[in-house]
Amino acid sequence: MTITHTIWASQVAAAADLPDERLDQRLTAIFMAKIEHPSASIPQAAGSAGAAKATYRFYANPRVTADALRRGIATETARRCLEEDVVLVVQDTTSLNFTGLQSIPELGPIDSGGLARGVHLHTALGVTTSGLVIGILDQQYWARPQQGQPAPEEKESGKWIKWHRCSSRRAVCGGWGPAAAATDPRDGSRGGCL
Repeated sequence: MTITHTIWASQVAAAADLPDERLDQRLTAIFMAKIEHPSASIPQAAGSAGAAKATYRFYANPRVTADALRRGIATETARRCLEEDVVLVVQDTTSLNFTGLQSIPELGPIDSGGLARGVHLHTALGVTTSGLVIGILDQQYWARPQQGQPAPEEKESGKWIKWHRCSSRRAVCGGWGPAAAATDPRDGSRGGCL
């Protein structure tokens, strides 16, 4: 662990703009625990039963939203992108399979047969031209509706448009910023330049 990790964690927590300074401090502690033990479970990474309980309370707190956490990470990534002349924005969608968790009604089908259940996750990463990952610029998740449920208002391909709007706003909020090119790793196609 270096001071750089501590600074990054505290900057992300500040950018998340949580409603209480204690929540910012807890988020910084959670990030630091995961940086020190990236593949550990929450109880293992936390290091004590009390710290693990505090982490679970943080995630269960209704004042801590996924949007705020994503905003904190994306804002800090956008700030670091400003240090680059060119930033590649690589996007990919993956499916997270939670078929065994039958008690979660928000899950939707993730396969063509409708047997596997989970969510889809679309991530846009800022990457330098030398291949160094700067961080996550945007992340969206959704579940497809179960058979017989109403279809979503927008198509899944709308994630590209939504990403472009979010990334464009983040790129200009820090000044002119770097040139950015969006790429799709599946076929190498490029989106617009920011």
